[in-house]
Amino acid sequence: MKTSKIFYKNSYFTTAKIYDTSFSKVKGLMFSSPLKKNESLLFVTEKENITELSIHSLFVFFSFDAVWLDKRCQIVDIQGNIKPFTLYRQPKRKAQYLLELPLGKSKRLALGNKLIVKFKSYSNVR
Repeated sequence: MKTSKIFYKNSYFTTAKIYDTSFSKVKGLMFSSPLKKNESLLFVTEKENITELSIHSLFVFFSFDAVWLDKRCQIVDIQGNIKPFTLYRQPKRKAQYLLELPLGKSKRLALGNKLIVKFKSYSNVR
């Protein structure tokens, strides 16, 4: 599993598992245990859009936060406390990345700010 360290305001924020395959994107958090404090999922798409990064929480048995990023890793939407079995959520603007976080972790973030995503097997994205 590919991972990435993510930084916010020059400080370590989380380590994300990279979800860039069709299967991993469909499965997401379904039937998983709750995310740990510094654990997250980063969904990666080829280009910015809205529909490919829309989500649900069917068969997810815990609440979590979702943060959408554009191609420059700027935060374009934050939706906290997504409850189990929510049918549909989408970003307010086009995004290329979706970061799913433990409940409450997105409270440290703000719209318009950038995250630094350091991919281990990709080139750095800023």
